[in-house]
Amino acid sequence: GIGYGNAEVMLVQDVRSIVPVVSETSQLQGTLKGNGLGRYGELQYVKKTASFKEGETLYTSGLAEIFPKGAIVGRIISINNPVDSEFLEVKVQFSQSPSNKNFFLIYSDA
Repeated sequence: GIGYGNAEVMLVQDVRSIVPVVSETSQLQGTLKGNGLGRYGELQYVKKTASFKEGETLYTSGLAEIFPKGAIVGRIISINNPVDSEFLEVKVQFSQSPSNKNFFLIYSDA
């Protein structure tokens, strides 16, 4: 939250972060979960019938009104189909790393 003289900021890579996204080509929606700084994110609960493609860019979808629609979040780098799960494993490389940045854009609903 944001208050007088302070703010709490969560990176999309944070393990607590869940971001509604939409893919550029297939226009499929999903939920991107962070796994920590320096690690890949993953799309959660992607059914095996989904037609995501490796290399697709993911944008914020604007759903849940947490992030504005259309901000680039990352790119799908791998899609695996595990035999013992009803869901695909979709790994995402985040488009930005905060480790080499001096400035950040912060979205606020306040």
